[in-house]
Amino acid sequence: MGGYTEHTLDGVNKDINTDFPDAQSYLDLVSDWVSAYPIPKVIEHEGFNVIREDLLEVGTKARALDYRMANMKQSECVYVQPRYGYAGIALSWLANKHDKKCVLFVPESKEITPHIQRCIDYGAEIHFRKIYGMNGLRKYAREYCEANTDSYYFQPGLRNEPTITACLIKTAISMNIKPKEVWSVVSTGVLQRALQIAWPDADFHAVAVARNMKPGELGKANIHSHPMAFAQYEKDIHLPPFPSAPNYDAKAWRFVREHASPGAYFWNVAGY
Repeated sequence: MGGYTEHTLDGVNKDINTDFPDAQSYLDLVSDWVSAYPIPKVIEHEGFNVIREDLLEVGTKARALDYRMANMKQSECVYVQPRYGYAGIALSWLANKHDKKCVLFVPESKEITPHIQRCIDYGAEIHFRKIYGMNGLRKYAREYCEANTDSYYFQPGLRNEPTITACLIKTAISMNIKPKEVWSVVSTGVLQRALQIAWPDADFHAVAVARNMKPGELGKANIHSHPMAFAQYEKDIHLPPFPSAPNYDAKAWRFVREHASPGAYFWNVAGY
């Protein structure tokens, strides 16, 4: 079943707080970071401005995690990776780049999904576990970190990592654009909240594709809920005319077509 409709709509962006009250405070946090990646490319499709992060090998999360991985003192990063999702892919890829080990805890399944296969291809160490809920998988991951003290545990959805938000803000500001309307999909909302900080004058729209949004996660975004379950692929008729993850970013395109203003911006996190 799908249809995530029980969202908390409180207008609060939890990444704006006493420690980080504005964009500048985040920029100061990563003032020494010079991105190794080109500025995101914007290409017009069907009258909308698409930020084509599918042109980056593993998408936006590589930018977001680059500073954190480069400065991580531990030799291993540990993450609970769902069967679908780009966080584990980016961590696996960056672990290679920064001479680290990536350990992923993954739900056991009859077949390895394409996303998990990419993690394996990039050298991740995969721990499959038979579970009945993601909390059980997180327990395994935390126990691994307790036994392997030279490891760092990334929280689900890469939450509570200020440098990730900072790198996203710095990337958005570097594009030197002033969008009036911005769209993205949301899972935990890290990207959406960062873009709201980078472009405070824009109107924002978020398409929920994975879960219900919790307090402080949506910021000021208008929420749209996709009717399909996260693991399901978007129907062909609704797919965008550019590479996009069919169970993630691609699910926003039907809403962009129907509701977005001409010239609105859509952030495409990764390809497929």
